[in-house]
Amino acid sequence: MMTTNKTVFDFYLKSHTFRSSVDDFELSTKIHMFKGTLDDFEKVEQLYGELWLNVIDSQLGLINFNDGYDVSKLTSDPILLNWEGSDIEAHQINNENVYHYLGDGKLEKIERVI
Repeated sequence: MMTTNKTVFDFYLKSHTFRSSVDDFELSTKIHMFKGTLDDFEKVEQLYGELWLNVIDSQLGLINFNDGYDVSKLTSDPILLNWEGSDIEAHQINNENVYHYLGDGKLEKIERVI
């Protein structure tokens, strides 16, 4: 996707909260992360990745999963709690275009199905 470094997006973390194989539907939540350019979001992504490693990944040994505890005991930050396994969407501000964020500053347009 070609954008200028002045193109502004709203970036959302799309967390997959439930998948039903019986009814074939999925519930998800979009959490607003950041408004800005793609270049700036790459910095935000890097910072959240480092924060997740320090707050969640390196602290997993502190949780006794056998007692019913989960990672929500480490933080209440919804972005960190959903960082692993979630998708990131970029919504272009001046039009209705929506993109998957692929990492490394790359976007792939999501084609709307009508």
